Amino acid sequence: MSYGQFLLWSKTGTVRHLNAIADGTYKEWLGLVEQLRPDVDRASEAFLDLAQETYGPAVCDADPNGDSFVLGDPICPGGCGPMLNWEPIDERVDVPAVTHRLWDEADEDAKSEIGKRFLVF
Repeated sequence: MSYGQFLLWSKTGTVRHLNAIADGTYKEWLGLVEQLRPDVDRASEAFLDLAQETYGPAVCDADPNGDSFVLGDPICPGGCGPMLNWEPIDERVDVPAVTHRLWDEADEDAKSEIGKRFLVF
């Protein structure tokens, strides 16, 4: 993995890849976060945390079980939270790219409504 590359995990252990530089939805989401949350400084860690925590559930298609993807550490399938102590394996595996068909089909008004659902508390 290199700069701008992320893994997204569902609670059932399904993993997807995101190239945030090549995938325009990530940049689009950052712009929506900035628009809807002017109270959070774009240069802050809090802004990136908010954007990354909400990107998967808001923009990405769910896994085959209907569960949202979360950008970050793997999630324990038993609901115990992030898996911080796991053993890496020394082999290459192909990880499918994350998709966002519903987001891509939405117009600007619908995307704004999605953003409000995930960003405005």
